[in-house]
Amino acid sequence: CDEVGLFNDESINIVESVTKGIGADSIIITASTKSNEPIEKAIAFARKKGRIVLVGVSGMNIPRSGFYEKELEFTISCSYGPGRYDYDYEQRGIDYPIGYVRFTEKRNMETILTLLSQKKLDFKKLITHVIPIENGNEAYDIITGKKNESYIGILLKYKEDKKINFDYVKYNKNAKIKLSSEVKIGFIGAGNFAQSYLLPNLLKNKVELVTVATRKPVNSKSIAEKFNFRKYTTDVNEVLDDTEINTVFIVTHHNSHAKYVIESLKRGKNVFVEKPLAINLDELYEIKRLYDGFDDNNRPLLFVGFNRRFSKPFKLIKEFFKDRTEPFVINYRVNAGFIPLEHWIQQSEQGGRIIGEGCHFIDVFDFIIESNPLSFYAVCSRSENKKQKNEDNAIITIYYRDGSVANLIYLANGDKSLPKEYCELFCGGKTAVMDDFRVVSLHNNNKKKKFKFDGTKGHSEEVQKFLNLMNDPQESANIFNWNIWDTTKITILFNEAVIKGEIIRLED
Repeated sequence: CDEVGLFNDESINIVESVTKGIGADSIIITASTKSNEPIEKAIAFARKKGRIVLVGVSGMNIPRSGFYEKELEFTISCSYGPGRYDYDYEQRGIDYPIGYVRFTEKRNMETILTLLSQKKLDFKKLITHVIPIENGNEAYDIITGKKNESYIGILLKYKEDKKINFDYVKYNKNAKIKLSSEVKIGFIGAGNFAQSYLLPNLLKNKVELVTVATRKPVNSKSIAEKFNFRKYTTDVNEVLDDTEINTVFIVTHHNSHAKYVIESLKRGKNVFVEKPLAINLDELYEIKRLYDGFDDNNRPLLFVGFNRRFSKPFKLIKEFFKDRTEPFVINYRVNAGFIPLEHWIQQSEQGGRIIGEGCHFIDVFDFIIESNPLSFYAVCSRSENKKQKNEDNAIITIYYRDGSVANLIYLANGDKSLPKEYCELFCGGKTAVMDDFRVVSLHNNNKKKKFKFDGTKGHSEEVQKFLNLMNDPQESANIFNWNIWDTTKITILFNEAVIKGEIIRLED
């Protein structure tokens, strides 16, 4: 069709001629255009009860008359076949039973490779250019139109006698090295969160970013160049085993946090791990046993990314209640928002949203109350909505040794127009209200004071605190007034509690 012109009337005549006036059984559209013309031509090409498959991109204004008159079937292909965009298939390796799905993404690839090896498929006519790898830029000039040449397929050819070395670590030649820095940092994982909240704040301080490790080479390289890392890699061990690196930031999927924390601590490195610290009690207890086994003078710093306690709004509230003599009653409502079940954070091996995010609010309770939790009760809203987990809409009430009670209402079934976080604190005739980190209202002696903030949630202050702890051994020794263990334990037990709907006594 390309030779005769896809979008002229002659192409319709050719299809009719080839099919002896019947029309095509199937039409595959691989174009990339906003125009509706590929759909319109496909209708003209098709026989009655024919099939149109859209693999590429086209306008989608489907004329009813043509489809109605020919009773056509229309399908949009997910490119490589069944399994594409399926988290369980692509990330967890759970295959579809061959008796039910004959050709999946992987089996399609296998079939093509088999046909090529048997010379039953020949793509030579599609190859318009073969360019040596050392002249690879020429291929991109052709594709982008910088070089005006017609093309279909372009192959990059390596020299057969040249040995290719795949280095696990690449060096960023443009990095500006800060040799005077005593803090030398390696990153394991560096997604959107790390690039938005951690790395920019680290750049403001005198620290040296040594190596970044991510799953994809192109990501590790771009992050290294953007944030001035000296080296980049896809091999986590290049960060863990590098004796120059004394501090590791762990910003990966939740189910890998504990593993990388343990391996980093075994090598004596300071650790900043994004929440959660662990997703089950076995992991948590293994980390604690390892950490407690260090000599007090040689114990590395272990810091969990519970940033809200470092935010200006909650620091103000803490100061407001500093002279309290009575227990607290706290109510924290979180309009967390809907996350589809296919999202990685919803997968069972990641621990769930409460473990992944609910820990933040339990840590705020610990920061404000400063008392050990004794027991808690948790329950979730039972819904028939199969697109949402019941645990995404839950309430947890925690009772503390000093008599304080904290209530967390975590919701995924609300409207986005409502601000995400709202916290009310009552104690000794005083009341404080935190409204989404933008406004704090303090009520005392029948008077109200209102304070405005920028909405940030303590990420900058958190990073600064971490760096200060590494530079001040005495302050570091007092860090476990911050009870990361109980906070993590409660969030892990929460999932069990919401299912059973019963009181959990931590002493048990």
